[in-house]
Amino acid sequence: MSKVSLSLSREQKKDVIKVAFILLAICAACALALSLVNEITRARIEDQRKIAFEQAMNYVLPAEAYDHVDISAIELDKSVSEVYEAKDSDGTPLGYCVKSAPLGFAGEVQIVVGIDNDDKITRVDIVSMSETPGLGTKAKDEKFLSQYAGKAGIITVVKGEASAEENEISAITGATVTSKAVTSGVQAALDAVALIKGGASNAQSQ
Repeated sequence: MSKVSLSLSREQKKDVIKVAFILLAICAACALALSLVNEITRARIEDQRKIAFEQAMNYVLPAEAYDHVDISAIELDKSVSEVYEAKDSDGTPLGYCVKSAPLGFAGEVQIVVGIDNDDKITRVDIVSMSETPGLGTKAKDEKFLSQYAGKAGIITVVKGEASAEENEISAITGATVTSKAVTSGVQAALDAVALIKGGASNAQSQ
């Protein structure tokens, strides 16, 4: 039986190297293109996210200006990412807008909470979520979110009908986890403002 030669001629080797370089160049070009597309997309997503949060702040606590509050030196709940002080056209403080991202059933629930000068919730808005359609997503309905308006202090979630005289939130049927997640984010916002105002009061008294 004759042996089959697997050795390549010089010209064949050159062709193999040429093809390898072409494939390498194509891969590099594709990687660069994907990187550029990702950068452009990321910037656009970030801009849209910023606009969505600005609209949410204006919804939960309308104001002429929102001044960023430095919370780096305050130990807040890890779900709280940013706090803004809402002010009128003449600079009069109207309250605070707090961004919070509690963990829900399917991921973070991005919310914005408005809190007035009396430490009461004005409104709550959900900017984004990945909860179960038809169940957890009902947390975005006004029927659910309107329950938080006017509440202060400690808020709890109950199954069934919530008491009008207590700081209770009626859970969404079939979405108790989401209901509790949103409530924990709202509670974190209330606690954050209390700490910020407490810190400011302490600083003024010294």
